[in-house]
Amino acid sequence: MDVIATHRKEYPDAAFDARIETDRWVCAGTELDVAIAELLTNAVKHNPGSTPHVDVTVRDDDGWIEIGITDDGPGIEEMEQRVVTTGSETALEHGSGLGLWLVNWIVTQYGGSFKISSRDGGDGTAATVRLPAIEEGESVESVERGPTVLFR
Repeated sequence: MDVIATHRKEYPDAAFDARIETDRWVCAGTELDVAIAELLTNAVKHNPGSTPHVDVTVRDDDGWIEIGITDDGPGIEEMEQRVVTTGSETALEHGSGLGLWLVNWIVTQYGGSFKISSRDGGDGTAATVRLPAIEEGESVESVERGPTVLFR
């Protein structure tokens, strides 16, 4: 996962742990790297600690690839969660930036889903990206989900 290696260089005081628990792939464009980079950057930039810790797990979940990104920061405000979850804003309830909207848009363009919430106990944020896995024996050419850049 080059995006993690890039973040390790860009944020040397942060700790990034990655576990890949699947050998399956998804078919997505380079935009997926942009979405994952946004989540990793948020995990570090919104963490007031001196050594932010970010865990990334990629696992197989019954035909889906689930990418979980958790951090040990202050968590995400409920209003931000609702804006991303509902996909709508009002004059009184609106997101503070475009980053999470961008993540949601990219992921849904590839037939997936995106969820973000504070971790249990309010200690950190948990972001979950779910994307359809390429089935065993299925060729990349037969998958019609956009450009054929693989992410595993």
